[in-house]
Amino acid sequence: SNPGFTTLYDFDSPILTGITLYAKYTPHRYTITYNLNGWTETIENITWYTINLDSWSLVAPVRVGYTFTGWTGTDLPGVTKTVDIKALAEENGYKNREYTAIWEANKYTVNYYSDWVIVDTKQVAYDSVIPDPDEEVTSSLVKAWYHFIQWWDRPAKMPNETVEVYAVWEANNYTVEFLAWEWTWEMAPQSFVYDADLQPLNANEFTRTWYHFSKWLWSDSEYYADEQSVRNLTTDKDWVFTMTAQYERSSYNFDLVTDGHVTTDWTSSTGSHLYEDQINIVVSPITGYSILWCSASGVDLVPEGSNTWTFNMPANDVKVTCRRS
Repeated sequence: SNPGFTTLYDFDSPILTGITLYAKYTPHRYTITYNLNGWTETIENITWYTINLDSWSLVAPVRVGYTFTGWTGTDLPGVTKTVDIKALAEENGYKNREYTAIWEANKYTVNYYSDWVIVDTKQVAYDSVIPDPDEEVTSSLVKAWYHFIQWWDRPAKMPNETVEVYAVWEANNYTVEFLAWEWTWEMAPQSFVYDADLQPLNANEFTRTWYHFSKWLWSDSEYYADEQSVRNLTTDKDWVFTMTAQYERSSYNFDLVTDGHVTTDWTSSTGSHLYEDQINIVVSPITGYSILWCSASGVDLVPEGSNTWTFNMPANDVKVTCRRS
């Protein structure tokens, strides 16, 4: 009711004098809706506008690991980086508007190491799965006496920084099998790991009548003692090799007892003899004596009544007693 448009007229009040009324209009508000397309941070952009809006370009959002490439939406021909709401409204009409942010994932470096040497490098998009190196890279990796297991120390998804991934190696395993003299497998095999600490060979479990175990034969010229500590017998992965039990004949005692009136020329020496050694006994009475008798324990003297015997050392001690009659 006044030229300044500051006072609203109250139509309920009586008109007592002449008055001029002026129409007052409120601009219609149009909404602007934003889809940040995977991002939730707020941005300082207007959410409504009117016909009285001065020129306003949409503020570009910022997202960790991504580069903003532009907007798509109302009255835009495609992905557009600079969007002037006033200009679009004047050209295409005032209306509610919707705009979607378009992002491009940044790429960051992944370095793949084997023994602290970079063997491959890749550029990987943010928040994507970090791949293995190319197959030819992995297949060409070589470390003496070790075999490749996996790539280690990579996050589930690519972060917004350089990542270092390392090859994991495992020492080669090998197996020792133990062979008895009868060529039968009766002992459990034993596993070893290359570069591990000294490890004793399993104790021999094989037995052989009248013989005793002496050592393990690995090759034509290489031997190992029972329960000998060994390390790095081979560098090959999953290699299986055989150690064969070696035996020696057991020793037994041969003893010859006389009364001093007996000669023992050509008789084997008394003392320790190996199993199956040939034992010779030749006894005769000394001059002036003609009758001789001998008895034995541990062996039968055949033929009886003789003064000469030959036998192979049995698996027990032998004692022969000879006296003049």
